[in-house]
Amino acid sequence: MAAGLLAGAVLLTGCGTFYSEKLRDLPPEASSVEFDGLDPKPAVVWADNGEDWFVITWGSSSCPNAPVSLDMTAPGQFSIELRSEGGPVCTADLGPTTFRIAAPDGVTPADSVVVDIGPGTLLELEPVG
Repeated sequence: MAAGLLAGAVLLTGCGTFYSEKLRDLPPEASSVEFDGLDPKPAVVWADNGEDWFVITWGSSSCPNAPVSLDMTAPGQFSIELRSEGGPVCTADLGPTTFRIAAPDGVTPADSVVVDIGPGTLLELEPVG
């Protein structure tokens, strides 16, 4: 019986999301993020707590591209993989969705960081503070 409960708990935790919070708007920390309606690109900014990043994607509000992984590719360089959430039918609106993810261990807002967030989108997170 206990083994069955443990297996069920493992299955349930495997269904979680990589991000800890999802917002349907831009956070105040993203005031410098530029939006090009013809070629919207994702962005990454430090969250106000200095421990998290906000990953901002543009697209359908019902099927936003969400972060699913964060990998270090070299010291100070990271890659974030995005995947579409939602089902086979998505709304045709275009807006921001913001996801809060934990910053990599040992990385602080005082560090220079480069993030690859998809084809043609290499971002530099300037040191804060």
